[in-house]
Amino acid sequence: NRTMLSAQVSGRVITIADNFIEGGFFKKGDVLVELETADYQTDLLLAESEVARAQATLDEEKARGKVAAQEWRSFNKGNAPELGLRKPQLAREKASVKAAQANLQRAERNLDRTKIRAPYDGLVKSRDVDLGKFVSLGGQLGEVFATDVAEVRLPLTDDDIAFLADLS
Repeated sequence: NRTMLSAQVSGRVITIADNFIEGGFFKKGDVLVELETADYQTDLLLAESEVARAQATLDEEKARGKVAAQEWRSFNKGNAPELGLRKPQLAREKASVKAAQANLQRAERNLDRTKIRAPYDGLVKSRDVDLGKFVSLGGQLGEVFATDVAEVRLPLTDDDIAFLADLS
């Protein structure tokens, strides 16, 4: 395996692992490069507050629906209309909570993506990034190779192949 490491988010490089040098070995999951996290932490806080706001609005809408149902029963004997029971508003607020939760998950993923991790045990072929450099989305950080399997090519003559066949 040969992989061009690239950033899934943009940011300034704040840390480079000591072993992220040409010829350096690394293990799967090692953090090779770390990007500045301040903006992504802010995005996470905003997303968390949006989930809390959406949940509070949903709870409020549920309470309004209960009050509307009680009022309907106290004045009328028949079935209440959906709009009178605030069911469309409740559905809208449930959708708002789901959207806020999705934004929260995206913010968490983006914060995690500020740490570029090794995809497998391997060896660094090249490093294309230094401390302080701003890396854009998709920016190349370096090239790595897996070390779990190696392919060795050797020129063999017909006599050599015949000798190998005799060994099996």
